[in-house]
Amino acid sequence: MIPNPLQSLCAWALVLALAGTDALALATLPQPSAALEDVATRIAAALAREQRGELKDARELWLALAPEVAPGTERDAIIARARSLAARLALRDEIQTAVPTDQRVFAEIGIDKADATGIVSGAKHTPWHEVSLDILMRAAAAARASRDAQNGLVFETLVRGTEARKRDALLDLGRRFERGEIDAGDAFAAVARARSEPIPARGYAFQNGVWIGLDVAAEKARSAGLEEAARALETAASGKRESALQALEKLGPEGAARVLPALEKRLNDAALVLAQAVSQRPVIAVVEARKTLDECRKSALDLIFDEERYFYPYTPPECPEEKVKLYAGVQQEVDGLVSKVRDAWKFSRRANLSPNVKIALDELDWNRAVRTPRKLAFAWPEALPTWVDGLDRNGDFLDLKNFAWDAKERSILRRNGEIDALNTRAWQRKESDAARRADGEEQKQVEVTNEYRRMFGRNVLAWNPKLQTAAQGHSDYMSLTGDFGHFEKDPARRTPGDRLRLAGYSGGGGENCSLGNTSAEGAHTGWTHSSGHHRNILGHGHREMASALAAIYWTQNFGSGREFEAELARTGE
Repeated sequence: MIPNPLQSLCAWALVLALAGTDALALATLPQPSAALEDVATRIAAALAREQRGELKDARELWLALAPEVAPGTERDAIIARARSLAARLALRDEIQTAVPTDQRVFAEIGIDKADATGIVSGAKHTPWHEVSLDILMRAAAAARASRDAQNGLVFETLVRGTEARKRDALLDLGRRFERGEIDAGDAFAAVARARSEPIPARGYAFQNGVWIGLDVAAEKARSAGLEEAARALETAASGKRESALQALEKLGPEGAARVLPALEKRLNDAALVLAQAVSQRPVIAVVEARKTLDECRKSALDLIFDEERYFYPYTPPECPEEKVKLYAGVQQEVDGLVSKVRDAWKFSRRANLSPNVKIALDELDWNRAVRTPRKLAFAWPEALPTWVDGLDRNGDFLDLKNFAWDAKERSILRRNGEIDALNTRAWQRKESDAARRADGEEQKQVEVTNEYRRMFGRNVLAWNPKLQTAAQGHSDYMSLTGDFGHFEKDPARRTPGDRLRLAGYSGGGGENCSLGNTSAEGAHTGWTHSSGHHRNILGHGHREMASALAAIYWTQNFGSGREFEAELARTGE
């Protein structure tokens, strides 16, 4: 047996020989040792006998060489080569045996006689290795060749056939392999010889009419699995996308690498749906109306919060007489700008949003959310206006009241609705302390204030019973004493801040007072015609409020506290 150190050196010669290298080419290769030179010489001799058609002698040489090669792929290939020669010899023997029994049929084929050396047609002798493949095929059929002999015809074709015939023979070999009519090792060795390549370590698979190395097949299957998993993620419905994402990631680093392209495909598909939807005229009309509203809001708010032009106080003796005369003109200008805001706010057209828009918006949010923990970049689709991120995820239509420029504003609008509902629930609960209750007109006053703030794009305010207590106490004081203003004579209750602290409110805030008009709307109108009170109503930092009425005296308290958030959190649970 060839020792292991020499086996690795001679493996190249065996592989080349078994893959079909001829003796002349093999002889030109360098011989690194005497032992290897002897092996190469014997391989060359076996190959030369095959080429001369001396299959029996060649087979004996291969079989004699096999025991001298250590067990493994090289020895298996040698044995398979010898077996292929045996099958080719079986074909010759069966034809030789069948010719005398049916001379007429074989004569029509072109065979009058057959012996171990070849066939005779007329007076011409043709060696077996020169007999045409067409005659061999017809002769094999006439001889009703055995399975081994039929395999031998396939091997013969792979050795001597044209490229087209070899392709057909490989296809035939594959079918025989699938039917179990040929040994796997013999089939693999024949494929490797036909392709002039080493037998793959794991052998071959016959798939869709093609021989493919099992390693390659496994890689293709893995790649196909990756492709299938990636496509599954690209096309999964919302209810299955999470599982599709996890399935792709389970395929390892290569699966993880396919996640971002699949997410991009989903995002782009959603963006196309949204881009088409938001390009419709009704939607564009709402967007343009919002732009107009924003311009009107800015102009009005700029003047309302301009403390130089829209000054406070504006009555004597705190304000000089000459300056007092200017106030009416500025207030008139404010009223005009507020009127433009109100007119813009009345825009009533709406655009219907299809269910597909909701699905696409949901995909946009999910797509963005799953990227963050995976540190995958998210870029807003170029085809999509950024304000699409402000669309109400649950809305069936788009109008000026629910339009938002971005996700932050959308969140504010949603929160506004939650606060409105929170106020309604709070008013429906009957407080045992009358000072902590708001009656119908007082509730309406909060609603009027919130609607005004909403019109100007401000957050709506949560009603707070502590602020109600402070406001009610001051309205009662003014009603009982006739002392109108922000200050009380009791030192403990002198300022609005004092009264808020006594009511248990620590969030700070502001106070508006009104005299003479007992309706919620009337009080509001009066406050919006007083610069300081007007600014108080639209204060950006306010979060909570309450309004209280006693006789003809209104008190409106604002706070920056967030006590309402605990109630909102409980509601959301």
